[in-house]
Amino acid sequence: MFWRRLRSWLDATLRRNRMEREMDAELRFHLEAYSVDLIRRGVTSEEAHRRARLEFGAMARAKEECREARGNSRWEVCEA
Repeated sequence: MFWRRLRSWLDATLRRNRMEREMDAELRFHLEAYSVDLIRRGVTSEEAHRRARLEFGAMARAKEECREARGNSRWEVCEA
């Protein structure tokens, strides 16, 4: 467990750009998947995208929560 966390932290710290791109892609995927689900339930496309954005919340907040879960937010703030 310790080694896995250390490796994850090192990866995120040393490969921050790649991690950010991957996080962006994953968050967009989840947002789009939720929109598609709403459309399948009969919601119009425009409304589905609006609801998905509202219910999913701010992308910046979601990214910060991901960073915190990995234990990297403190270091990223210092580097910015």
